[in-house]
Amino acid sequence: MLRIGVQAFAAGVLLWNAWRLGHVPPFWPFAALLVVEAMMLLWNLSQRPKEIHRGWWAWAASVGIVVFPVVVAFWVHGPVHESLWRFGLSYSLQLLALLLEVWALTALRLCFSQLAEAHCVVRSGPYRYVRHPLYLAYCIGMFGSCIGVNRPVLWGLWLLFVGMEVLRARAEEEVLAGVFPTYRVYQTETGMWFPRWRGGGERC
Repeated sequence: MLRIGVQAFAAGVLLWNAWRLGHVPPFWPFAALLVVEAMMLLWNLSQRPKEIHRGWWAWAASVGIVVFPVVVAFWVHGPVHESLWRFGLSYSLQLLALLLEVWALTALRLCFSQLAEAHCVVRSGPYRYVRHPLYLAYCIGMFGSCIGVNRPVLWGLWLLFVGMEVLRARAEEEVLAGVFPTYRVYQTETGMWFPRWRGGGERC
């Protein structure tokens, strides 16, 4: 029941954030992706993971990431006045993150989850090169936002955000390695965040 509550709440926050971004035409692609992620999370509720990480810190990191957009909206109020070069750099990084997210989500499909769960081992798409491309994309996108807004409080929140993503990644690796023996081999073939350029294989 708790798993369902967290996943449903995460989907709700994604839709709320999509609604906020939907008021700004340049960010419509980002809003559309948030809607897709929310739908994927709701679809995930019908799936039965083989295992869920039981550590409190893993759950805390997952829930923390869920409420993060709300915290950012509370601390960083608009309107934001950006110089042209800063907006261009910020938007470019966020667009890069968007493309990486789409690539990762296309590979994940039914394995996409807010919590650290063991559904399957994905080794296609960007997962051929790094084990956590989706979390990396989130961090890049948040970094782009920090450049655009350029407020000390947001940079501090970005550091907290990265820390929670690292915890989520470690929790995910623990539960996957515990269920799928092949995952430990996969760990030796790929980088956690940056490519080793010698990974490979298909989705299993």
